[in-house]
Amino acid sequence: MTEQVLKYFKEISEIPRCSKNEKHIIGYLKLWAEKKGFRYKVDRGGNLVVYAGKGLNVIALQSHVDMVCEKLKDSNHDFEKDGIKLVFEGDFVKASGTTLGADNGVGVAIMMALCDDEDILRNLSLELLFTVDEETGLNGANNLEKGLLSSKYMINLDTEDDNEIIIGCAGGRDIYGEKGYDFIENGENRGYLIEIKGLFGGHSGIDIDKNRLNAVKIMAEVLLSIDDVKISSISGGTRHNVIPVSASSSILTAYPFKHLQHICNDICEKYRNAEPGLSINITEDTLSCQYIDELNSREILNLISELPSGVIHKEGEYVVTSANLAKVRTEDKNIKFLLSIRSSVKDFKEKIYHDIMSKFSEYGYNVFGDNDYPAWQPDYNSKLLKIAEEIYRKRYNDLKIKVVHAGLECGIIKEKYPDIDVISIGPDIDFPHSVNERVRISSIGKTYTWVKEILMTLF
Repeated sequence: MTEQVLKYFKEISEIPRCSKNEKHIIGYLKLWAEKKGFRYKVDRGGNLVVYAGKGLNVIALQSHVDMVCEKLKDSNHDFEKDGIKLVFEGDFVKASGTTLGADNGVGVAIMMALCDDEDILRNLSLELLFTVDEETGLNGANNLEKGLLSSKYMINLDTEDDNEIIIGCAGGRDIYGEKGYDFIENGENRGYLIEIKGLFGGHSGIDIDKNRLNAVKIMAEVLLSIDDVKISSISGGTRHNVIPVSASSSILTAYPFKHLQHICNDICEKYRNAEPGLSINITEDTLSCQYIDELNSREILNLISELPSGVIHKEGEYVVTSANLAKVRTEDKNIKFLLSIRSSVKDFKEKIYHDIMSKFSEYGYNVFGDNDYPAWQPDYNSKLLKIAEEIYRKRYNDLKIKVVHAGLECGIIKEKYPDIDVISIGPDIDFPHSVNERVRISSIGKTYTWVKEILMTLF
């Protein structure tokens, strides 16, 4: 059934579906359900549940329909209207200059393909839960209505390794900081533009322990090396769950161009082994019309340096608590920050949350939290887990059962449906949330077969 899954994935990839712009993909799924003769319901959160099959035993399958929309800086792709251009290379599918959206589009496609299997529909009833706006804070799951699902079991298809069963995940929260600054008119109208790009990036949960550099942090390091720096603008990062891959800043300084170039080259060389693609470019900037004075510019840079980003606490090989300095922007004479924190331990999450709030307050920033979601606590006695494990081990010997450092919707759904038994599995997806994202084709078929056997064995 690999070809059938790929057929649906190709159709899904033609539909713009960035987070908060899911109306077209939901419309596509509703039309698909109508053609198949399936009932469906859209709840007040915008989530879609499709009811398929004629069996007495009911099981839920779940994927989110939105995707992280990242692209190369020189790409002219318009995520509002353009479909993703798929590139097939050997056993992989990737995109041309953008994120692929296999996270979680392949999960959606697998759910659809399972509904083409008459054995499944004859013996089971499926509740297909398609959630919206997952990537910006699990908002679809947070707004999921109760009473939509009757299943005792649910398989989430939002995992990126086909030899893993996920049975738990971290909770998280977003933190926003903002402060207004006085901008001084620059009569000379001259300055420099510094651009950082070429970093590998990745998912701020599952990739946070891979020593990926943060472009916002590097920008602060560059600018703190300039004694008299005055910031005209600073920006970097895109989304709460993406490690920033690029940043830019317009500055004023008395330093000569060659001195600045030397600073940038030294920092590139410092990180050459960790991030060989890193580049720091400096050009004369004639658009720096206003700037923040030296004292306040250094305040901003010191704050960036002191805010946590990366792994904060580990137990053995597992990350327990982390933070991602996800975004900084200059908007209307304000400097705005976004951080994302995660922890599988509620008390640890609360501590790092209050530590960051205190740091912002220390620098006079207005600060608030949003998108608070719970950890998903593992159930090692799960019937669904045992069946999935038995089926996998009959064919392979590399199974891992894990609690992951990422935000999955399973914890929120279990809060609303506490008696539901949940696991998460999925095909091999490399480098999600980055323009390097790719999915392994052979893994799609492996995952489809595994899910089907679980469904047919569970009852």
